[in-house]
Amino acid sequence: MLVALARRCEEDIMQDPDEGDRTSLWFWTMFENLGLEKYPDEKFDITAVMNIIERFLNREYAKNGRGSIFYTIRDDRDFRSADLWYQMAWYLDEHFYYNP
Repeated sequence: MLVALARRCEEDIMQDPDEGDRTSLWFWTMFENLGLEKYPDEKFDITAVMNIIERFLNREYAKNGRGSIFYTIRDDRDFRSADLWYQMAWYLDEHFYYNP
């Protein structure tokens, strides 16, 4: 699912010929936002990884999306009740477009 969403992110929203294909950037961003980068092969913990994935699938993350694949720090929207597409748009808006 993360690969497909990363492809849609690149192809439908963030495509920029000057930047080239950034599908892998979107994938690894989501992967890291979940906290899965803490478990490389030598530190892999199936129980911890499954807990992270289950919390994500059950939407048991913070209201602002922290603990999910997308989050914001300046927004009051409840990510737990929004479609992933909207969560992604809010995340990209804050992290790539927002200039206070």
